[in-house]
Amino acid sequence: MLQHLAHGLQANRLVALDDDAVQVQVMGKESAARITRRTLTELDEAARSVPATAYDVRSFATLGALHKLLPGDTDVEQARAVLVETVADVRGGPRDLSTRLTSREARQARAASAEVRRRLAETWEK
Repeated sequence: MLQHLAHGLQANRLVALDDDAVQVQVMGKESAARITRRTLTELDEAARSVPATAYDVRSFATLGALHKLLPGDTDVEQARAVLVETVADVRGGPRDLSTRLTSREARQARAASAEVRRRLAETWEK
């Protein structure tokens, strides 16, 4: 049975379980296919080379959007420890979404996004 859990992607720290059943989506796959005029198969093919179009949590993690990706077999005590660490990280670090562009993964996968933001900021400063 497919179950959905929606949480705010606007949160500044996200923790997710590394499990094939976890999907990250802004729009349902069928809707994305209609809007982009692609088949579901074509969307799946694009997702293999463009992580931002994928629905699996591992691809999402490569974009630097996750603070932690926990193994699917994480027990309650391990999860609790990670959540406590995550709250401490939030309290001691930036409270905006900047970590999504400054994490190790983001610096690699989202270098173009960071460069566009840098250039826009430079342009607006003039």
